[in-house]
Amino acid sequence: MKIYTDISQFKARNPVVTIGMFDGVHCGHRAILEHVKDAATQCDGESVVLTFWPHPRMLFEGKDCSMRFLTSIEEKAALLESIGIEHFIVYPFSPEFASLSPLQYVEEILVKRIALKKVIIGYDHRFGHKGSGGFDEMVTFGMQFGFEVEQIPAVDVDDVNVSSSKIREALLHGNVDKAKAYLSYTYRIPGTVIKGNQIGRTIGFPTINIEPLFAQKLIPGNGIYVVEVVIDDCFYHAVANVGNRPTVVENQKVPNVEAYILDFNDDVYGKKVEIRFLAFLREEQKFASLDALIEQIQKDVVQTREYFGTVI
Repeated sequence: MKIYTDISQFKARNPVVTIGMFDGVHCGHRAILEHVKDAATQCDGESVVLTFWPHPRMLFEGKDCSMRFLTSIEEKAALLESIGIEHFIVYPFSPEFASLSPLQYVEEILVKRIALKKVIIGYDHRFGHKGSGGFDEMVTFGMQFGFEVEQIPAVDVDDVNVSSSKIREALLHGNVDKAKAYLSYTYRIPGTVIKGNQIGRTIGFPTINIEPLFAQKLIPGNGIYVVEVVIDDCFYHAVANVGNRPTVVENQKVPNVEAYILDFNDDVYGKKVEIRFLAFLREEQKFASLDALIEQIQKDVVQTREYFGTVI
């Protein structure tokens, strides 16, 4: 897959384009993407995804923007490539771009710079200044400039329309099973192992502390999870804590992500890792003593081993 951050470098044969943020590249997105691939094959063309960065809310809200995302641009690119998309354009979302009318956007970007053959958009796609353009306007522009337009309806999972916002909501409530069903893959956080306060070592459960590579990455809701940790392409069973560690740390404001890897003692400080969230075990809680905390962690480890079907 070819990735473009400068649209002037883009070149493709009979481009069949879909447009959107595609946060998470979830199963609803995949229905559109598969259709784009099929349409490209039918017209001897090539599949193209056009997205924008930063997210519009980040531009308009600035430092006050609290929005968190399921995927970084790098993660998104890897997922799109795995699906078989041939071209990925990341267009800068700027004040100048945001001010373009629907007509200016279509003519200047889709027609003149991409030279699209066909555009395939989701049922709720909006474009142009303040989202003033929709499917009907796109059809009109298609007739004017000579490209085809097709709309894809909402995709249902268990009779609920899939959306990135619903996946975020599920994760914030610790519902990693629902998130996986909507994403069609296990939610994961790529990060770097950093030094923590090393309290885990003193109680017999040394953990790795993970700093996400993507600062705006959504962290699942506070709690204890069964996870897999990927280090140097090797998979390890682990139990993770997401939260403020109330038993051992006072007044911690920012949630911490740490994992106790079963039967593992290697030094991995500074390494790139990935945590994959498999199951929610319990809510985070404050214990009356370290002994009580240790007893509960032991139970968490037993449950984690049972999840993976392993024994000591």
